[in-house]
Amino acid sequence: MKDLHPIHLPKGYQINTRPTERFVNYLLMEIKAGHHGSVGEGAGRIGKTSAIRYLCDQNQTWLSKLPGGGIAAHLRLPLSARRSDDKFFETLAEALGMDASERPANKKKRQRMVNYVLARCGAAGVNTMVLFIDNAHRLSRDELDYLADLVDDVEQAHIHLFLALIRQSDANGVNVSAKAKNYPSNISGRFFLGEHRYTGLLGLPDVEHALQRFHVSAFWPKGSGISFVQHFAPAAVASGWTPDQQASFIEDIRQQVRAEGKLRPSDEWPMKTFTGMVKFLLTEVAGNDRSFRQFTEDHIRVALKVCGYMTLEYVRAGLVPDETRP
Repeated sequence: MKDLHPIHLPKGYQINTRPTERFVNYLLMEIKAGHHGSVGEGAGRIGKTSAIRYLCDQNQTWLSKLPGGGIAAHLRLPLSARRSDDKFFETLAEALGMDASERPANKKKRQRMVNYVLARCGAAGVNTMVLFIDNAHRLSRDELDYLADLVDDVEQAHIHLFLALIRQSDANGVNVSAKAKNYPSNISGRFFLGEHRYTGLLGLPDVEHALQRFHVSAFWPKGSGISFVQHFAPAAVASGWTPDQQASFIEDIRQQVRAEGKLRPSDEWPMKTFTGMVKFLLTEVAGNDRSFRQFTEDHIRVALKVCGYMTLEYVRAGLVPDETRP
């Protein structure tokens, strides 16, 4: 297991992308403005959770841009029936990985969350925590009230708790900004003053940048200086080839496949199918051909099919997939 390349492991690696960079810039602007939270929304499989994992892993880098620095944590909110305040804070503690001994009963549960934030910030020597709440579309109005209380309690210790409410925009078809109007000012003023639309890769520059990450920032073994691309295509890399050089070629074929499938052109490419395509191209194409020098049209078409590109695009377009389509 220890010798298995990270590209073969579930959640084995993350790369930075332009959509993630745009999200970071937005979050830093909101935090510096003194806001207590904001909504990040985007369609399913677009890459939101992968971006959160990357930002939590790299939190010391991007949060160092804040006065006093900061740390980040991530929890995925499970689907649940209506929760009391005690049950809600118990759910948060479980999602953050606290063991049973750290989860006192009854009224102490919210205080335990307060202590968690203060302890993490104290240990890191920072005064800001960004808490990413994934699946935030599952939060009820009462639960948003509980979170507002949590923010107020933490603020008493002069610590800034910023809640990034990550919401799947197609989860229930309700626009976040419109929904915010249904909440009182103590909720909308804390969590709905800003909204960021998280996207997939947008256009050729984003695709080129993402392909480049597999050669300039993804290495294995760690510290070896051997990039993911070099590992699977050493001869091609030695001759001067890198996959980002073929970004325009890949994009042209992707648009051709869309047109052949009766879909309109689209600049947006979900990370789910993009990373699936890259994995296939590196491991099954380049990795299995000692004479490999660059990707061909057939390589790209097969990779798009294997990663389920058109199936996901039909779903995103609200169409029923037709098995007779390419």
